[in-house]
Amino acid sequence: MPRRFLLAAALLLTLAGCAPAPDVATTPGGSTAYVRHLQPADLDTWRGVHYDALVLDLRSLAEYDDDLSHLDNATLVPVEDLESRLEEFAKFRTGTVLLYDRTGTTLVRAGQIFVTHGFQDINVVDGGLKAYRDWQKTR
Repeated sequence: MPRRFLLAAALLLTLAGCAPAPDVATTPGGSTAYVRHLQPADLDTWRGVHYDALVLDLRSLAEYDDDLSHLDNATLVPVEDLESRLEEFAKFRTGTVLLYDRTGTTLVRAGQIFVTHGFQDINVVDGGLKAYRDWQKTR
């Protein structure tokens, strides 16, 4: 019985080492890039620490001032325009970037765009601005 346990543990450790780490990628320059998922309840604290981060609102112009409004200091870049406007944000390649949309549906795509273009510290708000506003109502 103990030998089976040891074999099973060894197999599990071997297999665990074969899987890639989630949300981590290597940029074209060979450095490690991260896409961190922030829970809405953690956003205020995160922004207090990362006060100099680039904050991008990926919604459309019509959504920017809708019922959810937008985060302070956010720059509107509709997700369909993101790739063509990346050079505007080149100074943040080694800095911190926060991405959000309305409900979180475009954040995986946007995070991938940033990582494949050499940005290293990408943060997304799980559930988007709607989840954050809903969380704010519960406080």
